[in-house]
Amino acid sequence: MTRNRNHHICLMLNDEEDAALESMALTCGMSKSQYLRYLITGIKPKVIPAVNDDTHYQLMKIGTNLNQIARRLNSGNSVPYSDVTDAIISLRGIIASIRKEITGECKI
Repeated sequence: MTRNRNHHICLMLNDEEDAALESMALTCGMSKSQYLRYLITGIKPKVIPAVNDDTHYQLMKIGTNLNQIARRLNSGNSVPYSDVTDAIISLRGIIASIRKEITGECKI
């Protein structure tokens, strides 16, 4: 559904205010206009976190471990239970940290 926005508002900002608005909007993945619309309706925009290099590395490591486990199982070999549980525990920890990062709110 397309909204008709018929009202245009001119807002004067100094360089620092404009830079701050631009930064906050970009941090939330929004345009300055969209960010301001969220604020005036009482919605706190959520931050879209940058990819954490350590989190990415840990996910790649866990993916490699899971692929090795799957390869062994598909070839008919057995896999120690501890290998599977270690991989699952690691994955759950990474997922929890990602969830915590994603659900953070924008600092206003």
